Amino acid sequence: MSDQEPDKNSAHVPLRGKFNIRSNTLVSCRGSLYIVNDILTPSQVVAKELDTGRTSILNVSEIVSVHAANVQVSTAQKDFAAMNSLEYERAKWRYSVIEPLLELNPMTKEDVQARADEMNIGISTIYRWIRKFKSLGVISALMSEQRGRKQLDTRLDRRVNEVINDTIEKKYLTARRPSVMNAIREVAIECRKLNLPAPHPNTVRHRISKIDERLLVKRRGNRQKARNLYDPAAGQFPGADYPLSVIQIDHTPMDVIVVDDVHREPIGRPFLTLAIDVCTRCVTGYYIGLEAPNENSVAMCIAHSILPKEAWLEFKGVEAEWPVFGFPGKIHVDNGSDFRTKTLTHACREYDIQLEYRPVKQPQYGGHIERLLGTFMRQLHDVPGTTFSSIHEKQDYKSDKHAILTMSELEKWLLVLIAKTYHYSKHSSIGMPPMRKWELGVYGTDDTPGIGLPALANDPHTVQLDFMPLIERTIQKDGVEIDGIQYYDEVLRFYIGMKDEATKRGKRFIFRRDPRDISTIWFFDEREGGYHPISYADQRLPRMSLWELKRIKKHLADQSRDYRATEELISAHEELREIVKDAEKKTKKARKISQQQRRFAEGVSPAGVLTGKLNEPSAPDPMDSQVPDEDIFGDLKPFDEW
Repeated sequence: MSDQEPDKNSAHVPLRGKFNIRSNTLVSCRGSLYIVNDILTPSQVVAKELDTGRTSILNVSEIVSVHAANVQVSTAQKDFAAMNSLEYERAKWRYSVIEPLLELNPMTKEDVQARADEMNIGISTIYRWIRKFKSLGVISALMSEQRGRKQLDTRLDRRVNEVINDTIEKKYLTARRPSVMNAIREVAIECRKLNLPAPHPNTVRHRISKIDERLLVKRRGNRQKARNLYDPAAGQFPGADYPLSVIQIDHTPMDVIVVDDVHREPIGRPFLTLAIDVCTRCVTGYYIGLEAPNENSVAMCIAHSILPKEAWLEFKGVEAEWPVFGFPGKIHVDNGSDFRTKTLTHACREYDIQLEYRPVKQPQYGGHIERLLGTFMRQLHDVPGTTFSSIHEKQDYKSDKHAILTMSELEKWLLVLIAKTYHYSKHSSIGMPPMRKWELGVYGTDDTPGIGLPALANDPHTVQLDFMPLIERTIQKDGVEIDGIQYYDEVLRFYIGMKDEATKRGKRFIFRRDPRDISTIWFFDEREGGYHPISYADQRLPRMSLWELKRIKKHLADQSRDYRATEELISAHEELREIVKDAEKKTKKARKISQQQRRFAEGVSPAGVLTGKLNEPSAPDPMDSQVPDEDIFGDLKPFDEW
């Protein structure tokens, strides 16, 4: 390969965006074009094939947007973290201009004209921005397709932005309650002091209009009024009025001991990350792992929540329907560090998802997901190997002795519980089964119109990559170093020693990594617009997880050995594997480590299952078990109330 041009052949080109399935929509399915006639169920549509005129029933999970293949590379095929920040800031501003109009139903010409007058922008420009955003449903669709600065460029100087924000924070949001005009004057005075051009008064007005009303009332001297107006009553959640308006995500250790695949000996309690749709109480996604909850658990749960589930159920060997998918309007989480990552914040912003954190000491905000997790854990109390919820409940029960479920069997148990029992059992809070509530929200009732089928992702792998952990690094002669591991591929050669034009320092590039398998990282090639897989620089290094690398480093540090030396890493990896192998039959910790290594090696992900791109070796068939199905699911029955 030439030093001048990186190779694009092996790259995964991200295709960002959403598309909706409605009557008369042109779609692609299994390589053929169809016109959608009607929505049959939340997971199936009736459509006519264009070539033959034959009417067929199509699974929503197999439908692909026709227009997605023709999207221009310069917007939806970029990693949003690698986008030019100034251009992306401009796109965010454009979105803020049209956002109030997008919420109107119907949106009239008078509404658009009023917004155009307010923002001093041409009405045709407003309409163009609305069309561009609706074509993909992501903010990057509003980025300019042309290089250079346009006549309409309204980007503020960074220092002016800081003046506006500082003035609003320190002078407008105070108990003195100054007027908007006062804030505009304060901004102009401060800019004059700093020899900066004062922004247009409408810019300051717009910034103030975007302040959350609850914060506005609270900060301007009336905390009690804010609490009375905006805090939800017990059992309620503000804004959760239709499917996917709000989902909640949380983690819990599961109340059961699992056994390893090889010896069927106990290895400990796994962790569950679960997402629930607050309006319908449907489970939208999950992730089970032996590792403690982390940003990758969150990424996999969100990807699973957004993507269709049919292929996942089939892969896991469960005959059921779970027609819950789509992009949420808001993700509500607690204040844990795994929910406060830069990657999650940027991904939610790009997909127009509001990321909201639970107020401290306000338990009513997280009650829905916590109650569901508690309900599911109580169901585990009937499973052999349960730990129960307390020492009092457990009494003399020997959880390790009675444990029989492997991770695969536990995951299948959970899928049966969700898709065949919980979703079709009456929920006490909504007065009907969650799936019935979902269907009413999709189709509508005589009094309330439905939302229609939720939007699908143009590309499942792009969605999953966007939420995966992100790392920024410079590229040197020997490649890139992450956590002491060197990676190299010829595709990096073109970027060696490249400088950032703005800072004149080494340019930092975007890399994404699945912590379950660090033998390959994904480099985003800004020039070609695709992700390239980059392997170890030294191919002698073994495939391992991030957690395994940390154990190796600790092992070497304890022996005062150099963890940066490849030979030492390889040697320590073999030493630890032998220690685990020798101890596997004796200790629970060793069996857990071994099982975790096998599970990470499977590399199963929501996008991989949906698109059929799985790592080798493939995951074991969950049906291949030494424990009969009736032993696992025999006591799992529908419940009257949840």
